[in-house]
Amino acid sequence: GQALPSGSSKLTLSVAADSCTNDFAVDEVQVFAQFLHMHQAGARMQSTQLRAGSVVRKDFIDFYDFKQSGAFEPPSSATGVTLQKGDSFLVECWYESAGSSQKRFGLGSSDEMCINFVFYYPLQQTVPSNNKCHASKTNNLLPQAEAITGIERIFSTQPASCSVTSVSGSVSRTTPPPTTPPPNQVSAGIRAKGCGMVFGSVIALFAAVFWVL
Repeated sequence: GQALPSGSSKLTLSVAADSCTNDFAVDEVQVFAQFLHMHQAGARMQSTQLRAGSVVRKDFIDFYDFKQSGAFEPPSSATGVTLQKGDSFLVECWYESAGSSQKRFGLGSSDEMCINFVFYYPLQQTVPSNNKCHASKTNNLLPQAEAITGIERIFSTQPASCSVTSVSGSVSRTTPPPTTPPPNQVSAGIRAKGCGMVFGSVIALFAAVFWVL
């Protein structure tokens, strides 16, 4: 497979409707799960569903970690996601490849991938190639991963904020009894205030993009 540039890089794959959803026997199918998948060099991934030129939804993992199960299931999978005839996809994968050993796209665990696995019902027997929707090619070649200066993440551009709701009326508070700290520990507790965020992780790269099972 094609080589992955060292350092930061990005691969953009498009899946046209005529290679996949136009072959549905029905006008709409229901998606019940999907997994964004890359391998060890994967750093960020985003899948955009398009309908008549408009964005239906964007699913992404800002910080991808292959060690955390090798795939990320976007929350939108449980919100009634549907695919319609004519829908297309844009799948983008960002990578961080350090060292002198050059990564390549392929089927091995040490290779890289960029695949969005989509699970739907009812099964559409009319979709060709074992239900695989392939990335668009130019001159029969898949797009190449391009070197970039850095990976922009949504998390790093949006300030964290915690909403505070005021409650009218009096509130009784009970002061807890003092506690004795264990030996060799600082007596004054350290308190952290803020917003907690949990991120899932995923990883994988390949010459295919959108795989409908």
